[in-house]
Amino acid sequence: MFTMRRVSSRRRKPSSSGAGDNRGRRTDQFRSTRTAWRAWTGVLWALLLCPPSFAVSLQTLQGQWIGTGPPGTIRISIQDKTLRFEASRDFWYEATFTLPVGTSHQQLQATIQDSAPPKKDIGVVVYALVEIVDGTLRLAVDDGSNEAPIDFDFATSVYTLERAAKPKEP
Repeated sequence: MFTMRRVSSRRRKPSSSGAGDNRGRRTDQFRSTRTAWRAWTGVLWALLLCPPSFAVSLQTLQGQWIGTGPPGTIRISIQDKTLRFEASRDFWYEATFTLPVGTSHQQLQATIQDSAPPKKDIGVVVYALVEIVDGTLRLAVDDGSNEAPIDFDFATSVYTLERAAKPKEP
């Protein structure tokens, strides 16, 4: 037969004898350790749920970028939420994009709106990781995948671009 015993929630007073003197101190140490553990657990959860900001703002992406990737030299132009990827006259794409929030690495999701002939890729969504470090834009794509790569090291295609020099005004 199972019996339940009521446990008192009241804190015991330390006894006046020498044996009980450490009991109150141990309880206080336990409570401070438990409080510290809760604080660190909160910090860890905050880091997991809100990772350090890798966020790339829409404003920092704006402009002309030139660099390299799998097809060789590429040029990317970004104006508002429109991206134009150009490797040559007959290999280019125009897409609208979003920058989803709440991902461990900043992602870019681009929907192809136009392309060089044949126009078979219109409507395709491309998922990429994006970061700007020291003025260098990096994009990582898993070609043909319906999701962004886990990390830049595991992507099938990585593009590294620098801001294009602004033309001198006359």
